[in-house]
Amino acid sequence: MADVITTQADTLRGGIEANHTAVLIMNVGGPGLFGALKLSLVLGMALAVTLAFRYRERNPGRHGELCVGVVARTIQLCVVLLTLAVLGNASVAAQLTS
Repeated sequence: MADVITTQADTLRGGIEANHTAVLIMNVGGPGLFGALKLSLVLGMALAVTLAFRYRERNPGRHGELCVGVVARTIQLCVVLLTLAVLGNASVAAQLTS
């Protein structure tokens, strides 16, 4: 959600969103739709983790562990990418205020 907040703060200060998909979403539904879609992504990740653990419980062994490992690594990558997006937004905000 930090990405939604920093994106909105930057655009209010005159910044321009570089992600064309995000621009389209915000033009169609505003920041509320943008935030709702981001929240649905987080809920989707939570569902993926739940399903992976359930699969591991029902299929103990190598395949179950592989499933949980793939989901965990994928979510870690998503978190890193979202963190980079927030840091980019924060650097834009710093440039707009100076």
